[in-house]
Amino acid sequence: MIKNPNKRKIINLSVVLLLCILFIISLILNNKSNNNELLSTTESLVTKQTNIEKNITSKGYTIDKPNIILNPYENSPLTALIIFETKEEISPTITVHGKDKLTTFTKTFDKSTAITIKIKNPLNNFI
Repeated sequence: MIKNPNKRKIINLSVVLLLCILFIISLILNNKSNNNELLSTTESLVTKQTNIEKNITSKGYTIDKPNIILNPYENSPLTALIIFETKEEISPTITVHGKDKLTTFTKTFDKSTAITIKIKNPLNNFI
């Protein structure tokens, strides 16, 4: 037990001062953590893809004048969609010619009247 009244006052004053400092620090930290600025929202990739696909259509496009969309999802510049309709079901075949037979690719698609051909990562300047 402290018997000197001056020491006791100093200790009490120190405790009160320390509590005031802690209170002020907590107010400052609380204000920083409760920042009221609105965060900008980012559209999810699924939502963005859904919105883009609403505008992708084969209506009115033919094999002679197809709907060609470069970088359709705006995240891969070396991709494309080729979309068209036919009166009768067809099974289209596409060949991407490379520098030689080993780099040439051929694919036959399923029969349909609404054709969507996805071109993924073609060589630059081939589109």
